[in-house]
Amino acid sequence: STIDEDALASRDKTVQPIRNAVRALTTLAYASSDDLGTTIARAECVLHNADRWAKAKSLTEMRTTDAYLSRDRWIAEIALAVRIAGTHVEISPERKALYADWFGVVAKDTIEAYSLRLGPKSRTNNHRYWAGLSVAAIGFLLNEAEFKTWGKMSFEIGACQVDGFGLLPTELARGEKALDYHVYALRPLAAIMKLAEDAGEPVQSKCLDGFQRLASRTRQALQDPADFEKLAGLRQTTTNQENSYSAALKLEALPIYQ
Repeated sequence: STIDEDALASRDKTVQPIRNAVRALTTLAYASSDDLGTTIARAECVLHNADRWAKAKSLTEMRTTDAYLSRDRWIAEIALAVRIAGTHVEISPERKALYADWFGVVAKDTIEAYSLRLGPKSRTNNHRYWAGLSVAAIGFLLNEAEFKTWGKMSFEIGACQVDGFGLLPTELARGEKALDYHVYALRPLAAIMKLAEDAGEPVQSKCLDGFQRLASRTRQALQDPADFEKLAGLRQTTTNQENSYSAALKLEALPIYQ
């Protein structure tokens, strides 16, 4: 919850080119057009760029904890964009094999990292939910049961931690950023749920009521943080920026208003 501005600037300089590349890919993937030819051309461009990432084995050599935690969202965004593009352009067997090789390596490495390398906090807080979304997105793209299951387990880990007030204890500990982190944690959980529902394989969880409490509490707090601040014990400094997410991950596109 406390930012080291110098470290943040150094980190941003390193990762901004990756963010820019992912943003370009997702913007293209979700751009709307009434012209079928334009839609197909954009989808083909998305896949062409994904081919380049896959052939280069991008993001497969993570050297720090922060690298692993950052990769999860990027991979989730890329896999979701490729999946959308695949609804407009048939993904050839050659491309399927290429994506299976690259995405499969990333998914297995992510599962291993959260099982063996990363600490106990990352295994239960928003880090795990974003990892779950990245692996689930790969699972539904490749139709790999192991990855789908791990992604749904990540949803379960999050939803089952929600307390009676609709709060996540691990994110409540973020001080004045607790609300921001609740929004950040809710987003991948909701995205996993939507991804599974859209694929006809809805999440079967004993803690769906926990997810609904979290969604309701977070939704209310974004409108009026007063009650949330009473529970958190601190005034919140909210910086939620929807424009930093692709269309698939904006709150308005996710099942949090049911």
